[in-house]
Amino acid sequence: MKDEGDTCIRCKKMTVKIGDNEITLSRFDDRVRVRGDELKATAGSVHSDSKDHLILEGDVMLHYKRGIHSANVSGDRIELNLCSGAVTIKPTARTPSTSSVSIGKK
Repeated sequence: MKDEGDTCIRCKKMTVKIGDNEITLSRFDDRVRVRGDELKATAGSVHSDSKDHLILEGDVMLHYKRGIHSANVSGDRIELNLCSGAVTIKPTARTPSTSSVSIGKK
């Protein structure tokens, strides 16, 4: 996990607090597995802005559920605001990508 500075942490598993949310990060098949009360994701790397945003990069697969709303999202770069629940999908600068979003009530 990296923050906006030069800090980089490498470990097998850790739990971090971002805003009011506890997120567990672990390694799974050379990818990062992200788990929290409202989300499950895998990505090539994970960053935080040290406030309330989680930034997932590299072939991201995200399942997010908040209340009765849920979303399944895939893309190259996904930014998740853990306070508001806003999801932003951004392509990487290297290659064009196809992103998909599925939002529904359960």
